[in-house]
Formats: sequence, structure tokens, C-alpha cells
Amino acid sequence: MNLKITPKLFFALSVTILVVVAIMLLMIRFSFHRGFLDYVNRAEFRRIDQVAEQLKEGYRLYGNWSFLENNERAWRGLTWSTGYPRFRWTGHEPRPDNTLHHGKGHGHGQLLDIGPRLGLTDPDRNHIAGLSDIPIDSTSHIISLDDTPVGILHLAPLRRFEKQLELKFVKRQNRSFYLIALLSLIVAGIGSVLLARQFLSPIKDMAQATRRLAGGDFDVHLPTRRKDELGELARDFNRLADTLSRNEQLRRQWVTDIAHELRTPLTTLRGEIEALQDGVRQWSDEAGNSLHVEVLRLSTMVDDLYELSKADEDQFRYDLQMIDIIPCLADALELFQGRFDEKEIRTTFAHEPDTTYPVEADWNRMVQLFTNVLENSLRYTDQGGQLEVRTTRDKGWIVIDFNDSVPGVPDDALPKIFDRLFRVDPSRSRSSGGAGIGLSICQRIVQGHHGRISAAHSPLGGLMISIRLPEIPESG
Repeated sequence: MNLKITPKLFFALSVTILVVVAIMLLMIRFSFHRGFLDYVNRAEFRRIDQVAEQLKEGYRLYGNWSFLENNERAWRGLTWSTGYPRFRWTGHEPRPDNTLHHGKGHGHGQLLDIGPRLGLTDPDRNHIAGLSDIPIDSTSHIISLDDTPVGILHLAPLRRFEKQLELKFVKRQNRSFYLIALLSLIVAGIGSVLLARQFLSPIKDMAQATRRLAGGDFDVHLPTRRKDELGELARDFNRLADTLSRNEQLRRQWVTDIAHELRTPLTTLRGEIEALQDGVRQWSDEAGNSLHVEVLRLSTMVDDLYELSKADEDQFRYDLQMIDIIPCLADALELFQGRFDEKEIRTTFAHEPDTTYPVEADWNRMVQLFTNVLENSLRYTDQGGQLEVRTTRDKGWIVIDFNDSVPGVPDDALPKIFDRLFRVDPSRSRSSGGAGIGLSICQRIVQGHHGRISAAHSPLGGLMISIRLPEIPESG
């Protein structure tokens, strides 16, 4: 059964209140049978003094207990609070006192009658009147006349309440608790409605905003005035909307940039092919080489996009092993050395000799990382420039710095260096080649090795790419 929030709240509050009332009722009944019973016993110990005074007055008048022997009426009149008339002494006879109550008394005297639990014996404990089978744990009250014991009044302890008394008490308590339970249910109903309204209003707003968000409206936002969990949820929703809006903008920019990147080589290819078809140009090795170069540019761009898409989807696979980063760097530099020489770019590789720089990494991905950085330096460093690669240690990190010479990068462009398809114009323009994806792939590879990569101004006047990889502590 699918219930809405209002009946769920009402049910939860009602059940909770009823459980609390039931527990209170059980505790009251337990207290009634224990604590209140002890209280009544103590109260009756004080009341027995009044009965003892009446019996002593009768003994004084008669000189013995003959007025009680075989006289149940007189005994009950003197000791019972209910069921028989009370007595007063007139001359030497106990007579009914119509001015006293006849079983319709007040307070506990009406409800808890000690008469049936009273017994009278002489000082030798011979039975005279009342309860004949006196329990061992009875309370005894010695009746003395002129400091001479003339009798003992025994009061048996109250083992349980009389059924009528208990029923009356329980009925009174039940009526009170039934009233409390009814009022609690009413309060629970009112409270559940008020709470449901308070909860449902922001939930309905959030549901409506979620539908708008699912429909592509990323500008929707919720009010964040509340300080509770619903307010926190609204703030999280707003952050989600902002993130989706930003991602949508990046996606559109991504599509626009890719289309722009592909348009240049495709336009060149189309122009070359149409010129050949129209006879404007004749087929030659030069024309074939030109077409081949443009196809290679397209192929490289598509490969880079594929690599970047795998990195975005965390599909890069890493065969992590402990390697020395120096030979890996040396291999990458050796691959580019001929191209750097053709451009007359002087390269230096600085590191401590005969020292290992151990890291946990994938050798092939490290080569890809370093070749992308070197390709970026080769492509954008001026003819006759300089590239310095330096490896150092810094507080548990292996640091590899690539510093190239002019041209440099503006300050506002440094934070965007690792954005996909980003290039600095005009000094680092499309005329130099490349799609602006290589450094984005570098960032994904470094992050996959739990490292850091950053860009800054180079001391040589160009760009510095700094890579930090966690160092593996040497054993022993």
C-alpha cells in the first residue's frame, strides 16, 4: 500500500503516542501495586491508633473485654469503617452514633477498610475478637491501661487491594488515559497535517524543479532560506543544476571546437581534390604529399580525440609497476632529439647522476605523457630556442619540470592550458599544427597516477610544465 506523507506522518505519530501511553499505563499499574500499596500500609499504621483508643475506652468502662466477646456487631462498629454503624460510648454501653458516617465515608477510610484485617488478643495472645488467624508478619499494637497491658491489637498487612477498590482505581486511571490517548491522536492528526505541509511545500518545489532540469532547463534554482536538511538538499540541487549547466556549455563548446578543428583540414582537402578534378592542378608528387599531410592531420586529430574520450570515461588501463623515471624520460627525449635538432632547439636533461627516481607507474603511459609535453614544446618554441628538463625530489614527490624558451603564455591563459582544444593565439596558433588536446591527455594520465600537473611561466621565457608523481620510498 502506497501512502502519501501526510497519512504516514499521522500513522507514525499516532503509533508513537499510543506506545508511550501504553508504557505509562503499565508503569502506573506497577507503581499502584508496589509503591501505593506500601503507602497505604504506612497510612493504616497511623489509623490503628484511633481504633486502639476506642478499645481502650471500652475496656476502661467494662473492666474487661466481655463487651466484645461473641459480639460481632460491637466489634465491627468499633473497628470497621464501612458496612456497619460506628459506635460511641454512652454510659457503660456502646450505642450507634448516627452522626458518624455509615459506610459512605471519605477518602481511603471508605475504600480501604482495616476492620477485616484487625484481630484482638489478650496479653497472652488468646483470641478475643476479630481476625483469629493472625499472620506472623502482622503489626501489633499493645493496649495499656495505667501502664498495664490489657490486650494486643493486631493488623494483618495488606496483601492486595480489594477487587472493588482496584477496579475503581483502574477505571479512573483508564478513563484518564483514554482521554489522554484521544487528545494525543487529535494532536497527532493536527501535527501531521502541519508537518506534512511544511515538508511537502519544498518537496513539491523540488519535484517541479527536477522535472524542469530533466527537460534541459539548467537555469532553474531553488530557494535556500531553510537551515535544515531540506535547505541543504536545495543547495545541493542548485550545485547540481550549475554543474549540469556548465557541462552543457562545455559540451556545446566542445562540439563547436571539434567542428572548427575539422573544418580546416577538410576544407584544404576539398580544395585540393576539386582542383585536381577540374584540371586546375595536375596530379604530382607535390599534390599527393599535400593531400597526405592533411589526411595525417585528420588522423592524428581523430586519434587524439579517441584517446581523450577514453580518458574522460576512465577507460585508460594502467599496468602499474615500480619504474625508474630517468630511463623513461631519456627514451622520450631520444625519440624527439632529431626533430629538436632540425629546429635548432638545444635540449638539456638535468638530474642527479647515478641516482634512481622510483615511482609506481605504467611505462608506456609515462612515455605518452612525456612525448605529449615534448611535442607541445617542439611545436610552439621558436627556432633556435631552448628546452630544459629537470628532475628533482620534493617531500615525497618526484618532480619533472619542462622549461622552454619564448614565446611565453599570457597570465590569463595559464589556467586554461589543460582545457581541451585550447590554444593561445596568435603565438601558439593553429598554423603550428595540433588540435590542443595533448596537454588534456597529459592531465588525465597524471591524475591516473595520483600525481599533479601544473603550468607556469618558464625562467627561460616560455612555458613551464611541472609534473609531480608520488615517490616510492626505497626499501632498506
